[in-house]
Amino acid sequence: MSTLATLQSDVAGVLGLAFDVNNPNNDDGPRLKGWANDAVLDMLRRTRCYVTTDTLNLTSGTGDYDLLTLKPGWLEILDIYSTSGGANFRLQRLQPTDLINLRLFSVTTSPEKMWALQGANLLMFYPAPLSADQVTVYYVPKPTALSNATDDPSGASLGGIPTEYHYGLELYMQWKAADAFDDESSSNGETYRRMYEGDPTAPRGTSQAKGFIGRMREDIQRKGGRHLGPALIPPRSRRIYVPNPGVDVGSLYN
Repeated sequence: MSTLATLQSDVAGVLGLAFDVNNPNNDDGPRLKGWANDAVLDMLRRTRCYVTTDTLNLTSGTGDYDLLTLKPGWLEILDIYSTSGGANFRLQRLQPTDLINLRLFSVTTSPEKMWALQGANLLMFYPAPLSADQVTVYYVPKPTALSNATDDPSGASLGGIPTEYHYGLELYMQWKAADAFDDESSSNGETYRRMYEGDPTAPRGTSQAKGFIGRMREDIQRKGGRHLGPALIPPRSRRIYVPNPGVDVGSLYN
């Protein structure tokens, strides 16, 4: 387990920065704290390692909702379902342009079926709710900034990042600190960046190519048991050309 103080101290020790745990606001302490909070946000965005749920009450006839006002703690939306008339409905995600086109050229009176996010704040539904429905949202929460020496980024309100991934936070901080202080031994942080993000020059599929973040994503995927479904590919021996008009050649795939 890492705390803000241990993250600051470990990174300062590696790079020879000035950090006094008893006076964390002196010397390089504030910059290290800033990089620690940046690391938590970056890891959450890249891996979605901590997800929770919340609800949003809709207004009849209103299709757009400003999340900066209503739900400023939502960092990223992953999935939504609606509860309307006592039944649950899975909502399909669209691009904002496609949802707007439906509003312009399609008319329906059914409960909301689709959603889109315009920019970082405008949550849009189609059709507009017929009644005061409620939607349940799966999202990555925006963490409270680490500020006290004992703050632990594995806490739900501080990031929810499992302790086994805290080394990645240090790598991010080392990358940014080494770049800021022109650390020649790491090529101004490039060594740490590749350890964190992955090395594009390494053989494909290796741990070096994936970096800490890539391996972390794989670990989370295994933990959730998610996998891609089988691909359906037509037989290669079938015709793929268009026959002459009037010639019945039967189905291309039967």
